[in-house]
Amino acid sequence: DSHAKEKFNALHLPEEDVFEIRETLNAINSDIEYIPYKDALIKFYKSLSDEFRKKYTHKQIQKIFDIQMDCKIPSSYTDSLLKGLKNKGYKLLYLTNRKKCAQELIDKQGLFKFTKYFEGGIISADVGIRKPNPEIWKMLIEKYSLNPEECLFVDDKEKNCLVAKSLGMHYEIFDRVKSVQK
Repeated sequence: DSHAKEKFNALHLPEEDVFEIRETLNAINSDIEYIPYKDALIKFYKSLSDEFRKKYTHKQIQKIFDIQMDCKIPSSYTDSLLKGLKNKGYKLLYLTNRKKCAQELIDKQGLFKFTKYFEGGIISADVGIRKPNPEIWKMLIEKYSLNPEECLFVDDKEKNCLVAKSLGMHYEIFDRVKSVQK
């Protein structure tokens, strides 16, 4: 996303190093999905070339990893939107495809303060299933005794919204979430 990209660009890394970082993360992505932050960082470090590890300090590599694991920063109206919905009596739940190491980073840095409006939810790393697998929605429905026809699912990916629809939920693609305020 643009926030992570700005932070990453501020490091002024040579293009070949940026390429290696992306290639390394792509190669280990499924390996770090469900492991703790420290283990994921070690896996990333060991997967980099010797030349890369000689060029940058451990602290610099950790900063690069942290930026890459940093989740999308929510739109400026997210907090007020969620607060408004909560104040109107809506039950708010989350369903997120987040890596375990990314969640630990979010918790450590105190990001996503708006989560106080949620009554709960499911993180894919905790259950071993990711969107768009319908089973993760079924887990959410069962865990919170939801009636899908009374649910509005909001996501930034259309394929995830279509799965929610197939299970009987209403949906809104995040790009148009301002219309949810109405």
